[in-house]
Amino acid sequence: MKKRLRARFRLSIVVQVGLLLATSALLAWTLLQTNHIAIPAALLLLIGLQVAGLLASVQSHVETLEEFFAAVTYEDFTRHFIADDLDAELKDQFNLVLERFADARAERDVQASYLETVVRHVPV
Repeated sequence: MKKRLRARFRLSIVVQVGLLLATSALLAWTLLQTNHIAIPAALLLLIGLQVAGLLASVQSHVETLEEFFAAVTYEDFTRHFIADDLDAELKDQFNLVLERFADARAERDVQASYLETVVRHVPV
């Protein structure tokens, strides 16, 4: 599952960077071969949109990671990540880890309660 997630994310980034390079090459070719200004301007706009899309794609994963680390840091194990199309497997794994943390915390609380009960009932 981990390999599939990495492969899909890597493929997405490679395709976006490949399209960005192809558009940049087309822009360079149009600047050298034509005297028109509209085509290079449109290609520059397209490159800007592609860069914004690439940054948004990476930023969504970074934000998901930040939310996960914040949940672990503040022991907010009630947090659940809603799986969407892009990173459903990643969010499923985060939910699984948070559930295990919650189970471990519940077990720790039960043991602490048991020890507290024992200490209260043992004569000093």
